[in-house]
Amino acid sequence: YYYWGGDPRLHAEPEKLAAIQHENVININHAGYADGDWSYFEMPFLENGDLDELIGRGRISLHEALRLTFQVASGLAQIHAAGMVHRDLKPENILLAEDERAVIADFGSVKMLPEGADGVPGSGHSIAYRPPESFDGLYGKAGDVYQTGVVLYQLLGGYLPYDPLEWLSKKQRAEYDGQPGDFEKSKYVDSVLEGLIKKGKL
Repeated sequence: YYYWGGDPRLHAEPEKLAAIQHENVININHAGYADGDWSYFEMPFLENGDLDELIGRGRISLHEALRLTFQVASGLAQIHAAGMVHRDLKPENILLAEDERAVIADFGSVKMLPEGADGVPGSGHSIAYRPPESFDGLYGKAGDVYQTGVVLYQLLGGYLPYDPLEWLSKKQRAEYDGQPGDFEKSKYVDSVLEGLIKKGKL
């Protein structure tokens, strides 16, 4: 189940997602609306985990990293052909089928591209994967390609800290500690990450 409440012009209707049939996009057995604000997908359970777990297990060969990335790109092309953007491609949202095939999942951030539009507002999820242009402009198909590139970076052994404090310098850590509450601390870390992404220094 996921909350979609907002502009219906941008909402990727569950039925449209369910119509996508591709070996690198998880098959949706059934999809619909629970009520005016909530939608749901019924999908198969893939027991082999996700790319985040695969990365955590250790070294991945160059061939394997490229094979998985090609599969993600192939599934992504199908989503784009259907007029949608995913907006939240990251290792934990890419599952592994029984034959070790990469399968794109988690459609809670998917949006339709309005006719004639190049993009939609960026998603607030997974800020470390957000493309630079999404902070001051719109998130388009190129944003999904950017996120796929970050996934490839991780598959090749690149380190992307999941602990937000690891992004901070000593001076920034002191500023972080001086924030009055958890919300303010979270917003401060997001602002640091946004600055790094915009400068191409993530």
